[in-house]
Amino acid sequence: MRSMRQRLADVVVIGLIILALLGAAAPDYYRYRDIRASRDLLRQLNDAEQEYQAANPHLGYACTLDDLADAGLLSPKLSEGVTESYIVYLNCRGRRRLGPHTSYWLHLTPKYADRPYLCSDESGVVASDRWNLKACFDALQAQRSPAP
Repeated sequence: MRSMRQRLADVVVIGLIILALLGAAAPDYYRYRDIRASRDLLRQLNDAEQEYQAANPHLGYACTLDDLADAGLLSPKLSEGVTESYIVYLNCRGRRRLGPHTSYWLHLTPKYADRPYLCSDESGVVASDRWNLKACFDALQAQRSPAP
């Protein structure tokens, strides 16, 4: 029969194994949570753009994060264009002198190699690519195009 000390040692070893497994899984959990939050940020920016365009039809879409912040649609902290893991870019297509901006694009460039590029435009579709920004916009275009 096993002694109480042996049983306690077994429980401690099993506990350490469980803690090690949890420690190994934690970085993935936090990375996925961060990516999900960043996708939500893109959706929030798309919503802010739609509101801006509806409130300013003579201007069209906002071309900078500062424009959205000045309109009260974005927090001043976010208008800096930096999150914990991403750098946020927003720009319009075309020149305003020809009329209101009818399209925009935005993307999140990762600060860390284990995060994907995220991109979106006036369609509201959010796409991602693990390796580069061009492939992200290609994926966005593919999602927007109707299937033949």
